[in-house]
Amino acid sequence: ELRAEATGAGFQVRDLVAVEGAFWLAKGFDARWSDPERRERLLRLARKVEHEPALLGVSLHLLVVAERG
Repeated sequence: ELRAEATGAGFQVRDLVAVEGAFWLAKGFDARWSDPERRERLLRLARKVEHEPALLGVSLHLLVVAERG
């Protein structure tokens, strides 16, 4: 829906990414995020799946990158 909304407003969508991904659902997330090494591992994994269409709906927030077409 976000892609269609941006397109309908006259924008050309360049990218759509999940901000949190599914990782906020992980048990013990706060402890993992507090540890710099584990945080980097989470971020690496998030980058690998941030464009996966099947997982976009799991993220609490989406980011659309668009420009006027």
